[in-house]
Amino acid sequence: MFHFDTHSPIAIHRLPDDFLNGNPNECCIHFYEAGETTFKNQVQLSQHLFCLLLQGQKTVHDATSGQQINAQEFMLMPRGSVLMTEKTTESGAFKSILLFFSDAFLIDFSSRHGFSKKGTEPTGRNTLVWKKDAFVTNYIQSLELLKSNTMRETLQQLKLEELLCYLFQTHPEAMQHFLINALQEHHYRSIKQVVNANIDNHLTVEELAFLCNQSVSTFKRHFAEAFHTSPKKYFTAHRMRKAQQLLLLHHRPSDIYAELGYETLSSFSAEFKKYTGNSPKQFQAELDPKPTVFEPIA
Repeated sequence: MFHFDTHSPIAIHRLPDDFLNGNPNECCIHFYEAGETTFKNQVQLSQHLFCLLLQGQKTVHDATSGQQINAQEFMLMPRGSVLMTEKTTESGAFKSILLFFSDAFLIDFSSRHGFSKKGTEPTGRNTLVWKKDAFVTNYIQSLELLKSNTMRETLQQLKLEELLCYLFQTHPEAMQHFLINALQEHHYRSIKQVVNANIDNHLTVEELAFLCNQSVSTFKRHFAEAFHTSPKKYFTAHRMRKAQQLLLLHHRPSDIYAELGYETLSSFSAEFKKYTGNSPKQFQAELDPKPTVFEPIA
């Protein structure tokens, strides 16, 4: 049984990694209990999370809002950083069942069951809360019946898919928004990982799109959404920042233009002047002027 360390208020709890010794599966079910109230624990969720609260009260604050649930409700939280408060009952009990699932699990699930992002626009990151109905109450009882046995990964997957299928049927609009937000974030992370890994490799937009398994037009659109600028402007700004750093270290323009991805010195100098207002040599001269020579007093 895992519980938060209330004596380390600045500790960051990484879930579900902390439950599984840093080796989370694509999905997992965890029975969680605590004996004391905790306030605003810093929690990083590396996977999406269903919290089926059994006893106590939970409050979650993400980047945009706060949500609270009691034992008559349950919550779906997207992956990300949250502040989490857990209040025990008067008898000092807090119990919940936590169901974690990864982006890969969600993408595979949506593909196999025909759920897509078509016709749905992404919304702000949000936590979803619902009242428990008869189905969810019986679903929780089915999980508790399995608690005494070690659930194999396949069974955990089936139980999680059961809940997802039910919610897509009973709350299609909310779940569709959750799906598009998760898939959009997945595309952003994929693009950022590819871009950061190849930031100095001077790949073309076509080559980067290929590595992301996207068409050029789709890559450009997702790139703009992820970085809030175009690929050309982003990579030019990076090259210019790197050029300025190298020039400040007294590297000659003729020695660095190829390293920065330019075919000729003149093309590098022209773009540097367009970007900064000075040629590379002028930039160096202004930041490193020649020392003043004083004539000796007669």
